[in-house]
Amino acid sequence: PVLTGILGRVTGLVGLFITLFGVLFVGITLLADGDRLRRSVTRAFPHRYLADLDELWTNLGTSLSRYLSGLIVIALVQGVVISIGLLFLGVPYALVLGLWVAATSVIPYLGAWLGAIPALILALLDDPTKAIWVALLYFTVQTLEGNVLTPRVQGDAVRVHPIIVLLTVIAVGSLFGIIGVILAVPTLAVGRVLFDFFHARIRLEDRAVSKQAD
Repeated sequence: PVLTGILGRVTGLVGLFITLFGVLFVGITLLADGDRLRRSVTRAFPHRYLADLDELWTNLGTSLSRYLSGLIVIALVQGVVISIGLLFLGVPYALVLGLWVAATSVIPYLGAWLGAIPALILALLDDPTKAIWVALLYFTVQTLEGNVLTPRVQGDAVRVHPIIVLLTVIAVGSLFGIIGVILAVPTLAVGRVLFDFFHARIRLEDRAVSKQAD
């Protein structure tokens, strides 16, 4: 039973990273080959909608680009801070562990905890007191990342208030688990773009109706 449970957790973790990097791969591919894909999509719609579709596609691409840029900033900040902290504490493989934290940090709010496991094990094998300091280091980084860095950076990236980003991640994560946490911010970014797109057109239509009524 113990072995089965361990294998189940490992399988779930592997599936999580496959999903995560699949999302990132799709996003990067859309940005890199966006023009050709845009032309393929817009050909399916009448010509009178092309201007609106081009605008929507451009705004979605810009929002996605900002989101990915925000992920990179968060990953770099956490990786550098953890590497410096572990070097100061004398934990072996500090740079490698910093890279691991940078990789796992793309999972909002939970990535720092996943990244802490190898460092805690190494520190515990060396000195239990050192493991306590390592735990405090990761706790501090996780607290700052979850409550300050991610809401602020991703909020600015997707043009949504940081509190809304935090509440969205909590709400979607409680409904759909880890996958919901991963997809919460990009979904929020897409939702913001769609809201702005249709809100602008509804206002224009209302103005046109008002002028006709006058």
